[in-house]
Amino acid sequence: MNLPIKQKVIDVLRKHVGKEFSRREIIRMVIKRYPETNPDSVIPTDYCYNLYNTGINFKFHILEYVERDRFKVVGLNYRYEGPIYWRGSIIGSWRSGKKIILKDPKREG
Repeated sequence: MNLPIKQKVIDVLRKHVGKEFSRREIIRMVIKRYPETNPDSVIPTDYCYNLYNTGINFKFHILEYVERDRFKVVGLNYRYEGPIYWRGSIIGSWRSGKKIILKDPKREG
């Protein structure tokens, strides 16, 4: 099955809402279900409500970054309320289900 990476990640994680996993555990789960997947293409931080990545524009959030190497599966369309971080600094927040970016890291270097 040749699904996009994001669909593979969502498919595997949606069954684990409320649970926490390490980066390595998430990658292993995706590879177990979809063995043809390149492990380097499974990047849990890309799917976090509370992290910002300047290199992508994902709209498929399913995780919350908890602490170094720990992620909580909260689900798609989760009503996350809280800050958004980029390199340790708060650059925005989620309010009432909407992402609000106050500082654009792409412009600030």
